[in-house]
Amino acid sequence: MIKLYHGTTTENLEQILNEGLKPCPNWDSDHIAVISLTISADKALREAFIADKTKAELGEKRKVATGYVAIEVDTDNYQVEQWQVDEWWIKEPVSANDIGPVKSIDYETAARLFAK
Repeated sequence: MIKLYHGTTTENLEQILNEGLKPCPNWDSDHIAVISLTISADKALREAFIADKTKAELGEKRKVATGYVAIEVDTDNYQVEQWQVDEWWIKEPVSANDIGPVKSIDYETAARLFAK
């Protein structure tokens, strides 16, 4: 069983736990709908913070999230593609049965740890 991690905001967690993860276009995927994954819960938290902060700075959302969550994904039932050295993609929805939160962090802590 291969475990990979997806980062998201705490505000999205309840919906994800109920409905699973759904592919969506992102900056790296050239508008192909994917679920981005990494091998580390800490990297998933960092990626969630950076994406959230960037969206707020670009005006895609009104304010940053209150916190971030790393979600562990059991990838056994999915086609996983390696995109970069430490990033993988799944192009299909991931069932709520195959995910669970493993680590969370509040915005202030994320900003101290991950801000450049």
